[in-house]
Amino acid sequence: MKKLMIVAAVAAMTGSVLAGNCKEDPQDVDCATVFTVKFSGKTTVEIKDTYKTVKKVSGNGTLSISDYVTEALTVKLNGEKYDVVLTDGEVTKFTVFGKKLETVLDENAIKPGKHYTLESDLGVAFEGQDLWDVNVNQVAFGKADAYITKETTTKAGACGEDETTPGCELVLTPKSYSGWFTGDFQTCLDEYGFVNDCVEFDADGATSLIGGTWSAKYSKKLSK
Repeated sequence: MKKLMIVAAVAAMTGSVLAGNCKEDPQDVDCATVFTVKFSGKTTVEIKDTYKTVKKVSGNGTLSISDYVTEALTVKLNGEKYDVVLTDGEVTKFTVFGKKLETVLDENAIKPGKHYTLESDLGVAFEGQDLWDVNVNQVAFGKADAYITKETTTKAGACGEDETTPGCELVLTPKSYSGWFTGDFQTCLDEYGFVNDCVEFDADGATSLIGGTWSAKYSKKLSK
């Protein structure tokens, strides 16, 4: 029970940090946490309205988490490349845990300027896009970096020793994740097969399943 309470406390404390990693003000809503992402999996593709076959699908791009969660991908399917932009996503899960967690939360144990590696999980979901009827759930596990800020005059003592000790703020930065994704999307077909430029889906539109593995790596360069 104690561990669960600690995880819940960290999730509540750092939820806004995940949505913004600006060095000057981590709470700034204009900040964004950006990951570079890669996908590899399979999907069903309808052929001539009567037959579905399983095809390999891959993609790479970026996942941006701020007030609005978006994902921009270049997807390769059947030898063709398609640009896909998912918007209005939701962070369904973000927690940190592991053997260093209790140390990070204990002001009498943490040291200013020290980095701690924590275990972490990340969940993201997209439902019902405007031009693409897409539903995707992404889950992954990985690492996060917990950094305790300090002033240049701060000695390497514990933050709890003196309430006036400068710094001693916890900055949490997600690092890298790997996991799996599942979902479905509606395809629109012409006489040549799968196309991705349909604005309105007709009654004959097919629902295709999609799933596989994905990875995400925090990009300091792309994050504001």
